Amino acid sequence: MHRHTLGNPFFTVEALRALVERGDLSRWEGRWVRKEISGIEIPESVSEAISERASRLAQGTLETLEAASVLGHAFAFEDLPGGDEDAEASLEEAIEAGLLHTEGELYAFDHPLIAQTLYAALSPARRKRLHRTAGEAMENLGERGRKRRAAEISHHFSEGGEPTRARPYALLAGEDAEAMLALAEAERHYREALRLAEETEDHTGETEASTRIGAILTLSGRCDEAVDILERAMETAAENGDREGEARAAARLGLAHFYKGGASNEFITRLRTLAEEFASSGVRAESSAALWRSLSALFFAARRYEESLEAARRTASFAREAGDGFAAVRAGMACGQALIFLRRPEEARAELEAAMELAEESDDTLNVLFGALMLDLLDTARGAFERSIEWSARGFALAERLGNKA
Repeated sequence: MHRHTLGNPFFTVEALRALVERGDLSRWEGRWVRKEISGIEIPESVSEAISERASRLAQGTLETLEAASVLGHAFAFEDLPGGDEDAEASLEEAIEAGLLHTEGELYAFDHPLIAQTLYAALSPARRKRLHRTAGEAMENLGERGRKRRAAEISHHFSEGGEPTRARPYALLAGEDAEAMLALAEAERHYREALRLAEETEDHTGETEASTRIGAILTLSGRCDEAVDILERAMETAAENGDREGEARAAARLGLAHFYKGGASNEFITRLRTLAEEFASSGVRAESSAALWRSLSALFFAARRYEESLEAARRTASFAREAGDGFAAVRAGMACGQALIFLRRPEEARAELEAAMELAEESDDTLNVLFGALMLDLLDTARGAFERSIEWSARGFALAERLGNKA
């Protein structure tokens, strides 16, 4: 209740009165009891009081506040449509009327219920138009600004009846959250992108969003859910002739099976057949590299080390063709790992050291750490303990830099 009313006495009393009248709050055996409340609606008395105060404002000021209501409780002057001297004067009038105040460089409604009341009073057509205008204003912020406010832009275009324009920003918001390992937030944005794609029957968009959700579910350890959504993504892509989307979904599906603990020989054969088909059908080298990488991991988990090595080398070839240095590093690491288990230590060392050099050039500390750990394992197995200690020390220093205590 306090969060909803911010302790405003009038709002608190009226909200409590409304709960009592609805039967959500009642007296029983000398104490107050409540039902499960999904949300607190704005009582009519509060809405009327806010509307009465707003009606005293000049028409231009009221329209400015209505436009601001779609931006939320707090907003920047630059986000207002047509932010000019008239808008500035309107905001000053609203401050004098006790409806707004400033918070640093932002303006904020004196109470969230003020924004909610003004927003609820908008006609559907005007509400959509204001959301579209807000989204378009934020689109003009430049690349960094669009990335920083991607979730807001997506929301405004979605509420403005522009799902096609909203979807790319939902994906961008998901990418940003994923990069910060905010996996729950990333999943929420990607699911919104999926909803928007389904709304517009954009099957390519459905596959892309589903594939990204599958990747997040895999990272979150929810591999069974990942397998389900990625299988559906592959089906959608295949039904609509989206070979690129099918290849990306297949690559993610392979990794989901790997992190689940491995895959059946039948699944691995199916994935390899697809990889061979995609390689000869014009699918981008980047997508083929991802698919062969997942195959290398699955072969390794199945202790089929020769095939894992072959798949890793195919990965490296496609990665070089795509100019993807990160994929090339991971392919080199996979080659070295397979060669260790094939008891070809000198070849393994050459692959790992070359991959580490590439990783160092691109500041890929995580893969440098992985290479150090593999070389530590290799030298320990060969009894080269002094070199093993050197690799251990280097790995420890890299782990500390990454903040990885494990």
